[in-house]
This record gives sequence, C-alpha cells and structure tokens, in this order.
Amino acid sequence: MVIFSGDEGRAIIPLAARAARDGGVLGTPHLVAALLDAEGGLLGEALRARGMPADRLRQALGVPSEGRNGAGAAPGVPEPSRNVLEIINLAEEEAKKTGSRCIGERELLAAVARHGGGAAGSLMALAGFDLAGLARAAVAEGKTFPEGEYSPEARLAIERAAAAARSCGAALVGTPHLFLALLECPPPELDRFLAASGVEPAALADSLRRELGLPPGGEHPAGGGSPAPSPNLEEALRIAWQAAASAGRAQATPADLLRGLAARGGRVARWLAERFGLELAGVFSRFSAADGEFQEELFDPEARRALAEARRRAALTGWREIRTPHLFMGLCSVRGGPAARLLLAQGIDPDKLVESLQALFCAKDPSEKVRTVPDRAAVSERVRRLVQRAELLCAAEGAQAVSQRHLLAALLEEPGETGLILERLGVSLERMGRDLWGSGG
Repeated sequence: MVIFSGDEGRAIIPLAARAARDGGVLGTPHLVAALLDAEGGLLGEALRARGMPADRLRQALGVPSEGRNGAGAAPGVPEPSRNVLEIINLAEEEAKKTGSRCIGERELLAAVARHGGGAAGSLMALAGFDLAGLARAAVAEGKTFPEGEYSPEARLAIERAAAAARSCGAALVGTPHLFLALLECPPPELDRFLAASGVEPAALADSLRRELGLPPGGEHPAGGGSPAPSPNLEEALRIAWQAAASAGRAQATPADLLRGLAARGGRVARWLAERFGLELAGVFSRFSAADGEFQEELFDPEARRALAEARRRAALTGWREIRTPHLFMGLCSVRGGPAARLLLAQGIDPDKLVESLQALFCAKDPSEKVRTVPDRAAVSERVRRLVQRAELLCAAEGAQAVSQRHLLAALLEEPGETGLILERLGVSLERMGRDLWGSGG
C-alpha cells in the first residue's frame, strides 16, 4: 500500500475525518472539503484563480463550516465510503506511475479527476461546479520545476521527461520519465556504467518506453503545460542541486540529475534491479568493483573499525567474504557505536547478540576453512549494494566519509535474511531505524 506523504496527503485524511465526525462515514464531500481546506492547497488556489467563492463550494458539498476548524476529532477515522476507497486506490495508481511511495495532494486530485468525485461531483454539478475539471486544472497549475537552476542540457532532459509524462497520461513527472530522457542522450557517466554492464542505452530506453506505455522512438508531443515533479523526483532534484553546489556549480548538470536518481530512484531503480539486475547506486560508487574489496578512504575511522571487525567475524565463521551478518556483527562490536547504543536501548546486550549470530552463521563445511584474518576481504553482492547505498546516504548529507550510521542505515533498509533472524532474536529493526534517525546517529 502506498503511504500518504507527510507534507501533503497525510494531512488531508484527518481534515476529512474531522468533517465527517458527525455522520460516521467519510464520504467524497468530506474528502473534497478537506482538499479545499488544505493550507496552500491546489484546489483552493484553482478556485481563487477563477474567482469562484470557496464558501459557496463548501455549501454545495453540504459539509458544515465548523468541520473545518472544529476543535478535536472523533476517536479514530470514520469508515470511508466506497467512492472514497476507489479514489484512494486511483491515487495509489497515480503515485506508482511516477515511482513515488507516497500519496500527496496532487495524486488525490488526479484521482478525483479520473473518478468524477461520486456524491461530491454530483452535488457540485448541481451548484454549477465541474469538480473533475477543477481537479485537473489544480494539478496542471500546481508547482512546476524551478527555473534557472539547470544547465541547458539538464533543462532539455527535464523538458523531455515532462513530454514523456504527458504522452503516457501521468499526472506528475516521475523518476522513470527523467531516466528515459537521460537514456535518450546519456551523460558519459551513464554511458560508461551501461557499457561495463553490457547494456545498450537505446535497448534499455525502448524497454522503458514499453514499461511506461509509450510508443517506440524518442519523440513526444510538445505543449500542454509542464506536469509537476513527483515527491521522489523532487528529492532526487534536491540531491542533484546539492551535488552541483558541492562542486561549486551554479546549475545542475545531467550528471547531477543522474546522481539524484541514483540516490532516490524509486520506481525506476526497482525496475532496473528486477528486470536487468542493474543497481543505479553503482553509477557513482567509488567502491572497487574490480577486486570486490573495500577502499579504506571511503570510510571514517570508526566505520573502518567496524569493517575490520566484520572481516574478523567473517574469518571466525569460516567465510572468505564479508556478508550482511558479519557487517552487522562488526557494527555491534564497536562499543559506543550507533548499533550498540540502539541495541542497549532495547535492553539487548550487543556482545551476547554477536555471540548468538556468530554461532548461527558459522559455515558448516566451507570449501576452504579460513584460519587467519586476511588483511583485506572480498564482500558479497548484497554487502556491495549496502555500501553503495551508504555512500549515497553520505553524499545526500554532504558528509566527507561513510560513517557507521550510514552503514547501519543502509543495512536496516535492506536487511534481507539477516533481518528475519535478528527479529527472531528479539531485535526490533523498525525501532532501530526510527531511533537511528531520531537520535542523529
């Protein structure tokens, strides 16, 4: 299930529930009234731009005005009507089109436009309002890409991404649309990455067009306004601008856009991994792909300590490569480190947990038992991906070196089988992740 975004969509449902508290059913009139009442909301802006009185619209919906600012809400959320459920399902589809995990105000409005609004649409039609048309206008007139912060080449890529989104009927421009635009004129970094992976950019672009429901070839119709970026793409653009600023550039380049997608790829990153086995995070990784070993200069001193301990635990359990349980053991073994602190907060002794993990992960019959701790050690493919993700988290923060917190955050995002075992041992990974970011590491 796609979740509601913190800044937009999540605030809409409590507003709608407050409006519905007397009737016991959350209907489309309450949902539309909440969209209208959202602070700085797109529907309200669309009405004001047309000189339409918002109070008359609320009156047409039949939602009492005190529902807007009434103190307190009924316990829980009223049962949503069938139409509201259908709109939320359509909003989820809109979010998935753009590679976003979050439903925001634009997705809800786009869903209302597709659905028609149920009882709210009928009530507004009687009062002379076209709800579906207003919702479409609100999405089209919403926030667009900021001007003047991209190089001409990056601006062209964004324009092509917007044209691709229009062609496939998406309400927002998502990460797949921008990645397609970059494939159509690849920056050198992407060319090198795909060449090393044995993938032709043109073939990859054709496959992505099919995935998006676009016709073959790179031509998309012009005009029709510029759709707004999805939440995932907005975050990718923020990372792109940060990368440009760190390099002393006033404008983001296509390489910066690609860096943002690598950090916040959303749907396109999942599609590449599942369909082609490609990890976008590897485009800018300084990780040594040639010999599969860590490069020490990537990490701060405390992270190096954790990795040295992970290497030792791998040798003790009979493995020639570092795997995720060894990495977790290494992080937990550093006294005072974030992993040890977060375990203690759950009442778990880090040393005893490491002993349990070491017993569980000893190789039963390794082909060649490791009896000494190597100076350097290869890593598994999963750990390789985790380190690449930690690098991106590090870059997004503007940090100079990967820390234990970046490594732990990456591991908690994709714990795999190790996570299932830790849960069975009484570790709440969800709490660890929440406390990790809450504490600042």
